[in-house]
Amino acid sequence: MANALVGLVLRHDAVEVVQLARGLGGTKVVKSARAAVADGNLAAAIRSAMGTAGITAKRVAVALPPQDVLLRAFSIPPIPRSEVDTAVQFEARKYLPFKLTDLVWDYAVVPRSDKQITVIFAAVERAALLRIQESLRAAGLEPLCIEPCSVSLARAVQRARQQPPQRAAAAVNITGDSAHIAIVREGKVYLAREVRLTAEPDASQSSETSDPRAMRLASELRLSMEFFAREFADTPVERVLLFGEPTLVTRWRQELAAGLGCAVESAEGGSLALAVGLALRAADRSAPFDLLRRIAQPRPSTAREALLGHPVFERASKLLASMNRPVLGLCLAAAVAVVALMWMAGARQLVSEHRRLELAVHSRPEVGFGLAGRSQADLEPVRQRLEDHLAFLHRIIEERTPLASKLDALARTVPNGIWLTSLSYQDELSAAGQSQAMLSLQGACFLDGEGPEMSAIREFEETMKRNKAFSEGFSSVQLQEISVKSTPKQRYTYRTFQVHCRKELAL
Repeated sequence: MANALVGLVLRHDAVEVVQLARGLGGTKVVKSARAAVADGNLAAAIRSAMGTAGITAKRVAVALPPQDVLLRAFSIPPIPRSEVDTAVQFEARKYLPFKLTDLVWDYAVVPRSDKQITVIFAAVERAALLRIQESLRAAGLEPLCIEPCSVSLARAVQRARQQPPQRAAAAVNITGDSAHIAIVREGKVYLAREVRLTAEPDASQSSETSDPRAMRLASELRLSMEFFAREFADTPVERVLLFGEPTLVTRWRQELAAGLGCAVESAEGGSLALAVGLALRAADRSAPFDLLRRIAQPRPSTAREALLGHPVFERASKLLASMNRPVLGLCLAAAVAVVALMWMAGARQLVSEHRRLELAVHSRPEVGFGLAGRSQADLEPVRQRLEDHLAFLHRIIEERTPLASKLDALARTVPNGIWLTSLSYQDELSAAGQSQAMLSLQGACFLDGEGPEMSAIREFEETMKRNKAFSEGFSSVQLQEISVKSTPKQRYTYRTFQVHCRKELAL
């Protein structure tokens, strides 16, 4: 089919494929299928999905699994266009746990009214991208382009036309056990996250009971929207667009709207929206974030390779190659003579400096605190004072409370529904060198009810007391204060608490 557009969405557990046909009325989905990835065999899953859908096209647009892609937005000052690439690499290193030479990356720039430039940077490990290319070849396919799935989702938002382009929207693609969140403005992705959702609720629960997956998604959406609001205060997220499984979108829409306090809408496209947005990429080959085009470019050179490739070295090599042997021999002889003269001058200066050093050594005062001429009886009090100081230092070391092991034990103790908001630690010494350590914790608990929250906080206190790795060295672990607080607009209440752990001074 000459006008066919095919999009292949890759996930770690499944693949989705759609084929669009272009006509006078626009584009429409004509074929689609989904196949699970069994035993990590991505090529087999791709062949299965293509066969089930009956798609014979060999050239496809590909979206990468969201877990494989790092996407970040940051700002750089206005600089000439020729220097943007270098500036982006320099700034991106602050956010990457990998070397740039191990990544395939691309970026888009967005000018701002405050004379800054927003850079949207996306990267994937080169080895992971090469494995995906190998799976595509094994499945008999040739990629037209390879992009992050969040970019495909942003294109689906533009296609839905449910949000003014200059406004920010949170697009969510729901697949049952996971949800992909992308905050989009003017067709660009400023933040992308993949969220694992909890298990499906029991069938015995009533229909009015909140789905824990929806509650988890609302919490993650709120965090993402608040982070975006801090980073880009001029454009708050005004609405949420839900894509994905229609039953979950319909069931969760009202619950998410109540939890987030903003408009939540079911977007056009349903469960195929992301794949459709990807397939439309095949018609726009000039769009940014084509990692296939970037991997075809030469790998960034190391500092040594860049130095050897410098024009100065190239010109020197050509000059040496153009010289005949007699001329080259004369040049080498002259160079050796110059080096010999420089060595002789340096040797003379080295001898002079060596003499100055010997003079300085011989003229330095004797050190040793005048102990050499003192008797054993005179040195005994000095030895005693040194041993007292050494014993004092040993006592200080033994009295110190090991903090790292306690923080590790604390992190393993915090239960679901409780989170820590503040931690302070002091370990002052008494005049006798005894530790007076104090660890203060502040936290909060939300379990949708006074009884469960109070019980959880009390149980957390008892758990800390019983945990020897945490409580050892403290003479007391006490819950000091419990108070009630509420979220903005009084929508929910939760409890905060303080716990003080002390090591009392032994009298």
